[in-house]
Amino acid sequence: MFLALLAAGTALRVVTFFAYRPALLYQDSQGYLDNAEELVPFGRWPVVYPVFLRVLPLSQGLEVVPLVQHLLALLLAAGLYVLLLRLGLRPWLAALATAPLLLDAFQLLIEQYLMTETLFALLVLAACALLLWRRPIPLSFVALAGLLLALAALTRVVALIVIVPAAVTVAVAGARPSRWAAVAALIAAFAVPLGG
Repeated sequence: MFLALLAAGTALRVVTFFAYRPALLYQDSQGYLDNAEELVPFGRWPVVYPVFLRVLPLSQGLEVVPLVQHLLALLLAAGLYVLLLRLGLRPWLAALATAPLLLDAFQLLIEQYLMTETLFALLVLAACALLLWRRPIPLSFVALAGLLLALAALTRVVALIVIVPAAVTVAVAGARPSRWAAVAALIAAFAVPLGG
């Protein structure tokens, strides 16, 4: 079922990509493009998405951005499916959970825009996967999750609050060597990039 949904999602992304070439622009898109040149971190256009844009070969045209974002969204759906299987969901239920991500028209449209949402979602899912993958949570997973959440916050400022449920998860689920050392590592890995 997941492979069928993934194939349908891929087909819809191909249609969307060719229908709205080179890319869709929102009022913030130009700010992200301008900041990709300067890489100055400030509140309205945090710095991670401009870094992402700078890494892409934009000399080939703006269509590179939605192409990569569509691929990241497919990776996001696959990651969600694998995580849900790991958490014990039945395969058909895990596949259904990915359907909105793969088939929703708004999701397809947002991937075509030069906007932060797809990268942001991938960073948050990767952090969640690290915190939910094993019990007790290895300290390296905790620190990497903190770093990914910091990158998410430097992609969209709204992610600043996500550290709270992440810290609660680490405190409740337990980690090695101790849960409080793990909470401290999570907060430090989150705070250092933001402080920088």
